[in-house]
Amino acid sequence: MNLINETSHSRTYQKNDLIIKYEFNGQRARWDDIMGVEKKKQKPANISEEDFLTKLFDDLSEVQQDQFFYYLTQDFMTMRREEKLSARTYEEDSVLLKNCNEYFGHIKNYNNLEFDDVHNILKKIEEERGVDKRNRVKKKMQQLLDFALTKKQYNVRHNPLKAHPSTKPVPKAEKQEVGYFELELPAGVNNQHHPIKRLIREADNPTDRLLIILLAYTGARINEIRQLTWDDIVQPRNEHAYLKIKNSKIKPSDVGRKDEYRKIDLNDNFLAELLLQKKRLLGDKEMTYIEKVHSETRKADKSEDNRWRWILQTPQGYSFSDRGIRNRYLKLWAKVYDKYHNDEQYPFNYPRNPKGYGFHAFRRFYVCNFRHRLGDQFTKVKEEQLQQFIGHTIGSQITASVYTKFDQDQLVKKRVNTEIDPGFI
Repeated sequence: MNLINETSHSRTYQKNDLIIKYEFNGQRARWDDIMGVEKKKQKPANISEEDFLTKLFDDLSEVQQDQFFYYLTQDFMTMRREEKLSARTYEEDSVLLKNCNEYFGHIKNYNNLEFDDVHNILKKIEEERGVDKRNRVKKKMQQLLDFALTKKQYNVRHNPLKAHPSTKPVPKAEKQEVGYFELELPAGVNNQHHPIKRLIREADNPTDRLLIILLAYTGARINEIRQLTWDDIVQPRNEHAYLKIKNSKIKPSDVGRKDEYRKIDLNDNFLAELLLQKKRLLGDKEMTYIEKVHSETRKADKSEDNRWRWILQTPQGYSFSDRGIRNRYLKLWAKVYDKYHNDEQYPFNYPRNPKGYGFHAFRRFYVCNFRHRLGDQFTKVKEEQLQQFIGHTIGSQITASVYTKFDQDQLVKKRVNTEIDPGFI
């Protein structure tokens, strides 16, 4: 600790960002906590001023760190509430902030955070929780420290995570491989050999079968499919049945351009398959909710209220975690690969590890198949309908630039350029 000021009745010391004023009259120390509230403590008579202040500095360093994260997260969540977030987004933020506290809460000074410190923390999160959790915690911690920069009382002078080389976004081309399922098999090859058809056929339980069917027939994001309940299958009297999907990506700027829910009509085969798998999954008994005495926690109440209602549900009737549903998909994919990769009629020409052919590959397939089936009838109006189905903002360029694979061979086959012959030769 350093002496920074001395008067006839007091001495002021500083250590790191903490300042303590020791008053001779009454032999007590005064300081401001992280929120600027004045605190004081009496010096015991049996220890010296130096020992008292040394221990006080050490104790306050730990206490202030706890106060730092507590007050910062409280202020951050107050700001998030003012943005009128959905209950689900607010709950996800709360969980991620707990993860941030778990891995970054021990740091005493974020201004002095070193390269190796950040690298080791991110590596630890990846090893314990996976890459997805690492990226989400990193992003939330960046947001938290960006917020702290706007609040002077937190004494954060820069965001060490945002400036850290190891946390910069990896270019998309390097970040992940992007695969596209075949739209049509070669002439003479039966459609039963299509990779998606094989995945459906080898799914020996209702949950796996529903997973692949919903991915391929709706183009929805996996987190949207995980949240589907049987009540989302709507069958109005004298009208076509449809599936109601809650949009997972809605920004304030989307208000008026994107609804909270989107609807996808269900053809007779799709509807019949969903209802058949529901019967296989739940049996002949009617699953009705029975009032129970729940625990005080909101999460437990919500889990019990929706038990057995999820379309994709665990054997205990609860919704799947992200990791849980991915593990099921990996096992199903490996099963199909082992059975068909040397198939005489049509080999399974995909890697055993479905890199590039995860859940989003079905979303790309839905977009490409939509365009392919409509062919020359794919107009601007149809593109807007497609964007409504998959939850993109109307007019977004992402639908074509990211999700669509254009086939120039089809242009040659259709002799498009021949049709516009100017007649000069």
